[in-house]
Amino acid sequence: MSINEEQEKTSQKIIRLVMRVKLPVFIIVFVIVNVFALRNFFLLSRDMVYGDFSSQWLFPAPRYAPERLPSTPVTMEYQAANRLGADFTPIYFPAQQISQLDNAYNYLSLDPWKHPSRYAPLLLVLCSKTLCKLDYGYAPLGNILLQLLLFFPILYFVFRSLGIKRYFLSVFLFAEFILFLTPVGLSWIERGQFSLYVAISYLLLLFGLTRNNTILVILSAGFAFIKWTSLPCIFVILAVYIMASRNKKEFQHNLLMASLFGCVMILLLLPLFRENISFIYVLIDQEASRSPHGLSLLFYLPRAMVKALPFVLILIGFIIAKINKSDYIGLFPFFAGAAVILLLYPTEALDYSVPTLLGFIPLLMFWAKHLVSNQRMAGNLILMSFLLFVLLASFSIKLMGSTLMVVIIYLFFSIALIISSIFLPKYFEKPAYQAISSEK
Repeated sequence: MSINEEQEKTSQKIIRLVMRVKLPVFIIVFVIVNVFALRNFFLLSRDMVYGDFSSQWLFPAPRYAPERLPSTPVTMEYQAANRLGADFTPIYFPAQQISQLDNAYNYLSLDPWKHPSRYAPLLLVLCSKTLCKLDYGYAPLGNILLQLLLFFPILYFVFRSLGIKRYFLSVFLFAEFILFLTPVGLSWIERGQFSLYVAISYLLLLFGLTRNNTILVILSAGFAFIKWTSLPCIFVILAVYIMASRNKKEFQHNLLMASLFGCVMILLLLPLFRENISFIYVLIDQEASRSPHGLSLLFYLPRAMVKALPFVLILIGFIIAKINKSDYIGLFPFFAGAAVILLLYPTEALDYSVPTLLGFIPLLMFWAKHLVSNQRMAGNLILMSFLLFVLLASFSIKLMGSTLMVVIIYLFFSIALIISSIFLPKYFEKPAYQAISSEK
């Protein structure tokens, strides 16, 4: 037997051994992660409902110290004193006073901290008839459960539609780890935040545009309406989508699809027009004049420069699209990079928004899988870099030491993702674009 034949035989044995070991190891890891994830979720759920300080037993500790609702006549009335889910109060308490909805957007709000709500009036009305009928504690917990029950089936739907279903369980495990076993993920639950609605919106919008599916675009607009911090990134996605058009016919089609998203947002604002004026004023006031908080770029750059960031990203996206003759799927790394840097865009930029990025994973996996063979390794490296960023950002200051270092890491990975869109899409396999665009 020749040396080459011996080496080939040895390689085949190693591959068979790895394949035999792979499934049992995955099952063991899957079970361990789920046991610890369920433990953390149980502790947070119990503390949300009963305010019994169960969260002190969490491991790891949340990124931010748990913020409990103060004891006031209103919080006592709704079983909210000492409960978690502090970021759900601008929805829950104004929803108890729908007949005076204007008060939600001024300092007469029922919110325990008198914070004006940054959520649309229609959302408050809808919540007043659903989750907000429950005692406080159950309501923010229901919000978290609803996000999970929506996100994972939608994620599976996209994986199956893209023909990469075999990777779903691995990504499910990764997402579960990020949400339940990292400091940032646990703060997302503890504060009763809305980040997975944004992740769903990004996922459905990008997938819907590439599949020419109007229903998915409409659904994406509905989820974006819940949390308006999604809009800067969506503005970039839609603007580049239009500007990347390669001819007049495609421009008209892309403009129509983007307009559909905008029309849905406008229609959702119309029913409570007067209250929406107050709501939009609150948003503009925060972004235009309030002091920065958290990881905001406003700590490091002038406000005008930061607020112009979406327009700068649109110009960069347009240039990349023209350089690479704009197969839209080739822009997925650019959109992921734009989403990363736009986490730093709001005046109040807190890192429990990191779960919004989970919606990009199946799209980047599909992109990397369909690069031509000699570029696939580079594509997989970009994908792994994105996953690494999500992991690092989910541990945040516990790994990186300071807020400035966290911001630098965000910028580094954002730039790396954007730059990767310049080079790799030139070598993209045309059949891949046809596969994802099969409904066009």
